[in-house]
Order: sequence, then C-alpha cells, then structure tokens
Amino acid sequence: MGSGLAALVTLLGHHPELYHRLEVESIQRFIRLAKLCRGAIQLGQKQIDIPPLVLPDHVHRFLCLAMNLEFMDVARCWEALAEVVWESSDILATEGDIQAFHMHGLQHGLGYRDLYAPYHTCPSCTLEDGKSVRLTEASTYKATLFTASEGSLPVHIISVYCRKCHTRFYNNYAIHKNTSLRQYYGSVPNVVEVAKHFFIESRLLEMFATQMCFQWCKYAFINNNPVAFGTMPAFHTTGIPWQTSLLMRTQDVLDGFFLYSLLLYKAEKREVLVVPHEGPSQAARLEKELKARNSTMEGTGQEEYLHACDLCCKIWQDENGVWRKLQAVVTDGNTMGHPCCAVHNCHNPLANTRRRYCPTHEDLNALCAVDGCRRKASEGQQTCPEPDHRKLEDAYRQRGKALFQLRERLAKAGFMIPEDTLSGEVADNDEVEVEGQGGREIGCEGKSPAGNIKVRARFGRRRTHNEQLFVRPCGVILSRATLFGAEAVSSVKELAKATFPTAASTPELLIYDDGCRLRAHLIASGDTHFANTGTPVDVFHFTRKHKTTDHACQMFCNPASFSGLVDQNGNWVFNTSIAEQTNVWFGAFQSIVREMEVVR
Repeated sequence: MGSGLAALVTLLGHHPELYHRLEVESIQRFIRLAKLCRGAIQLGQKQIDIPPLVLPDHVHRFLCLAMNLEFMDVARCWEALAEVVWESSDILATEGDIQAFHMHGLQHGLGYRDLYAPYHTCPSCTLEDGKSVRLTEASTYKATLFTASEGSLPVHIISVYCRKCHTRFYNNYAIHKNTSLRQYYGSVPNVVEVAKHFFIESRLLEMFATQMCFQWCKYAFINNNPVAFGTMPAFHTTGIPWQTSLLMRTQDVLDGFFLYSLLLYKAEKREVLVVPHEGPSQAARLEKELKARNSTMEGTGQEEYLHACDLCCKIWQDENGVWRKLQAVVTDGNTMGHPCCAVHNCHNPLANTRRRYCPTHEDLNALCAVDGCRRKASEGQQTCPEPDHRKLEDAYRQRGKALFQLRERLAKAGFMIPEDTLSGEVADNDEVEVEGQGGREIGCEGKSPAGNIKVRARFGRRRTHNEQLFVRPCGVILSRATLFGAEAVSSVKELAKATFPTAASTPELLIYDDGCRLRAHLIASGDTHFANTGTPVDVFHFTRKHKTTDHACQMFCNPASFSGLVDQNGNWVFNTSIAEQTNVWFGAFQSIVREMEVVR
C-alpha cells in the first residue's frame, strides 16, 4: 500500500467526516507542507523526537490557508498524520508547495527552506542530573537564500541561545557572549552565510568555483546568468515585498567563494574555522585566515606536494646495482599584477584597491611623485611646482586624455569593446613611469646633452611584479607565491627553500630560465642548501636568451650537459617548458583576479 493511500486510510479511520473533503493528493500535500514546517514546529518543543499534540498557531494558520481547510480540519489531519510527518525522509517540494510558502507562509513568519541552528540542545553543556541543556531564546531575522535549482528564496534565519554557557547558535556557526568570535561547526554546511542577510547553497558556490577554474568565467558574468538558478519562477514575480534583495551581488559571490574554500580546507585538515564576529565586512573577517592559507601554498601546503610519477621522477638501477633517483621541478613567473603599495617591495595590504599607498606609507601621497623629490605636491596635483616636474605630470595627463579620446571615437563609431579585452593595456589609474631631462621639453627624441639630469616620476597605482610557480614536469603545481618588487633570484631562492625546506627534500634538478644567475647567487651568498641540486636553464630560454660567450652558464646550466635530462635516443626526459605552458592556463585568470587584493 502506498504511503499516500496508507495515510488516507489512517486519517479516514479517525475522522470519516473528511471523506468528501480530502483526496490522496491533498493528504500527500499536507504531509509535505507539514514536513517543511518541522523546524518551526520543533522550535518550542522540549522533546523533538515525538510530534506535539497541537501545532504552533502560526503553522496551523499557514496550513489552513495553503490547504484551503477549516481550522478544525487541519487539527484533525495533524492528529491522524503527525506520526507520518515526523518520520525522517527526504522532501521533494513541488512548485505549488513553494508558492504556498511565498503566498501564505511569509505573512506568518514561515519561509520555504528557513534556516535553523543545527542543535536543539547545547553540545557543550549538561545539567546536574546529566540531561542536556535545551536551547531557548529564539531570535529571527529575514534574509535571501540563493539556490542552484530553486532560484532566490526569501527565508528566515533562526538562532537559539544556551543560558548556561552564554553561546548563541546560528546556522553556520556559534558565538560565545564574551569572545565575539564566530566558531564554525566542523563540517561544510549545505548553505553558506556570505553576509548577514545573504546565503548561498554550497553546490551553487561549487558550480561558481568550477566555472571560474575551468572556464575562466568572471564572477560578474556568473552571478547574472539565469541558467545558474534553474527553472523555478523567481520570487519577485509574486509581487510580495521582501526586505532583502533577491539579486545576487558580485561581492557575495566572491565572499562565498573564499569562505566556502576555507571551510573545505579546514574540514580536510579536521580543524574548525574561527573568525572575528565584528568587522567592517566579510572580506575583513576572512583576511587573516586567507593569509595563513596562502602562506602554506608558499611552502609545502599543496595537498599534492608529495606527488611523483613517471613524467616528473625517474628511478633506475645503475651498472653497480645502486638505485638512483632524478626528480625535477621547473619555476617561472607570471605577471598578474595585483594593486599594491607604491613603495618598492612593500608587502603591507592597501586599505582598498583604489589607494596608492598602504596605511603605513599613506603620508607619501602628499609628496611630489618625482623620484627623489621630498617636496610637497601642489594642491590638486601629484607634483611640486618645479617646472620640470610639472611637465612630467602634464605628459602623464596627456597620455590619459589621448586614451580617453580614442575610446570615445570607438563608441561614436558604434563599437562596443568589453572591458576584459583591454586587460593588456595599462588601466587609467595604474602606475606609469614618465621620464624626461631637466631643462628640456618632454617628448624630444635623441640623446640629451652631457650633464643633463634625468627626471623620473611614477603616477598611479603600483602593481605586484609576478606570481612565481614551482611546477613538476608533469604539470602538478607544488607552490605559488606573490613577488612584489621584482623576480629577483634572491626571492626565487627563498621560495625554493620554503618549497624544499630540508636537504633531503631538494630535487636533483631545479630548472629555471635564469638558472645561471640563481647558481651564481647561491655561490656568492655561501648558501649550500641546494648543494646537491643542478640548476639547468629550460631548453627554450637557453637557446634564445643565454649568450654562448658566458662560459659559466654554458658549463653549469646548459641542459644538454645534464646526462639524466637526455635519454639514449637523444630525447628530453622531462618537459622543461612546463612552467611556461602552465602559465598559459594560469594567466587566463588575470581578468578575474587583477583587481583583487593580494591576499585574495
């Protein structure tokens, strides 16, 4: 006997007067709607494992309106079907069920898929008799839930409180009264709170991450794509007002992506994410944890760090029966260019990405932009009154005006150029270096007379130099770090030491397009950490960028001089250009991440 028919028989057995009012489909709908209200029904109960004898008033009235039944008819249905409703089972709501909550539930404080705390009793406290402490003092506020298949939904967020340990429990986390810290629960939630009034399903965030990773889709495109929200009718078409926006914001997508990623990372490590509760934004709350996560990627934190395969590691037995190993890593930089402090190699974060200096160096913004000039800039200008300095600023402004005029001409001609296609150009407010000669007009070609002094100024925002990758020849990325000032061999060495922190972990070959200078730096600094590591230059750069007259380079960094790099047939054993090839994929993210803070 089907569940619907069995429920009908049970109901009519108790209340035969309902025979002419309810059909099987109506009984099934009552059960579905009541199951969807179970969180609200349980909220005031002392025992949640058995159904209450009477429904809460607001739930009762909602069912009356949704089912078009009299008050006593709903009471009779609940009396007969409460045990069926309380059985654990998945609920597949119909479009009509969802609309019933929109039309009748919201006015009674009930939304389809309202979000509750995962606990009814405190997980940390017990009473003197050993019983659990029931959570009380429910607090409710309104929010929007973005789903992968049901569109954007108006929901209520319900939190509860433990009077013994003074902790309030929310859907994603708990907050102790005296700490003002959000302590997330151990597992990754099905729904993530990206802002106080905005929640996103984890599977929708997973879809966003997949599209960004494999299709290089910019988040601004993803969150406006109607395909992402399934085929359910949008709530705003009902005409019912709601206090929070039903349109997803770019910032919510980004905050959700980073928070979801941190929760996954912590769950894999069997740790709990803890962030400040108070803060100007979600981005500010996550900054410290994101920095910690990034620092692990600058060393041995990549989960595939111990990877080895036939494409990146060779093991053989020599003629004396001794086992040999040859493992290689390739490193190279890719220019992403995140906004950073204009002070060379300053790692301090900017207050926001539109600023030129970090808070520590903000006072430099009042000085002349010309290198070496310590005079204050004139009001409304970036240079001091010195004529030669002012000419440099005029040249900088003329450049921006010319670019604006060219784009305006395109617009008048009817051409629309997406912003991403201009990513190779210098943005209007990006750092530009302008150079001139003291006492000469700017723009005059040819060398200046002997004795003239070069004047150089920097305008606009500075950007980080590059992202440095360490890649196995098979394509597995071992580590990544942001280099702020330059791809200096000293910085590459420090990242290499972080990636291979012990002598035993160092590879036999560290392939780098500037391997000869890296080797010279190691010798000059007396650093023996890579004493057992060869530093050949990759084949592409060695044949095109390194002079045959550099005897040290030819002797110690020519890839052909490393017998293990070439097999018996004269073929290269490892793909020494893998870092360049990886950068083709990696560089495609530039339009997505270029305007992000370094930490993100």
